[in-house]
Amino acid sequence: MNGHRIRRSVVPLVVTIAPLISASVDANRPSTIFRSGVDIVHLSVVVTDQEGRFATGLERSHFAVLENGVPQDLEFFSAATVPLDLAVLLDTSASMTSQMPIVQSAAQELLGTLRGGDRGMIIGFNTMAQILAPFTGDMGRLKAALQAVETNGDTALHTALYVALQTFGVRNDTADIRRRALMVLSDGDDTASRVAFDDVLALARRAGVSIYTVSLGSHPHHAMFPNQRRRREQADFEMRALARESGARAFFPEHASELRDVYRHIVDDLAHQYVLGYVPKNPHADGTFRRVAVQVVGSARGVRTRTRSGYMARCDAGRSTMTR
Repeated sequence: MNGHRIRRSVVPLVVTIAPLISASVDANRPSTIFRSGVDIVHLSVVVTDQEGRFATGLERSHFAVLENGVPQDLEFFSAATVPLDLAVLLDTSASMTSQMPIVQSAAQELLGTLRGGDRGMIIGFNTMAQILAPFTGDMGRLKAALQAVETNGDTALHTALYVALQTFGVRNDTADIRRRALMVLSDGDDTASRVAFDDVLALARRAGVSIYTVSLGSHPHHAMFPNQRRRREQADFEMRALARESGARAFFPEHASELRDVYRHIVDDLAHQYVLGYVPKNPHADGTFRRVAVQVVGSARGVRTRTRSGYMARCDAGRSTMTR
């Protein structure tokens, strides 16, 4: 699978690095504030060999983590399944009407792969973004929300992404470790948001959510007017940037019939993640973006790791850089 269309081979996807912050949230304040004790940075990592096959059976000793070039000490490692929170964002604008039955069926199969302890959320977006089903492990509720989707209006893609990332941002469970991923499907560029893409990208860097983007039939063609081509190319650039910065993958299927293959690749990727955790050696609450790299060492060298580019450190006095 390359950056433009679906091939019939299995290729690794990318993963997340998400800061898990011990938090209490005051819902009456204009911004989300996290009161932190010790901050643990979680890394969900996919490892593949040179042929793109998943590398399984690795142990804690095989991994080295660097933050801004400084080696870190692993406090947590799991090669087993860690519970997943998965948000599915569906474009429900008028242009999706003819394809919605296939979209609904494929999305239902994707959510049907969630296992015990996992949770799903569904957001539909057209001119506005609406949470159709909040995070839940109730598959019946998720299925009913999908079946109730109606299409109309324009495309507020940025708004939907911002809403979803904020939902992840205010859900800081401290009782257990959870992976966090988001899949967004759209067939066009943003035409209705009041949220700028730069704001969405900044929030994505802070939220630590792996954003898989699926741009349906997005390739510009010669019949488009120049301004239409520019908008479409910009939309594709944005989808790639979100996936890259969040540690995921951008897909560009030409037809809705390819969605099942796309979703299977995403599911396969999520099923082969290693989850690591460390307490940063840099204790300063300076609100800076910190680059993170994961290496495989020892006898397992020669494989490739994919992971998010970094995370946002919290600010002074425990104030997070994440705001509503």
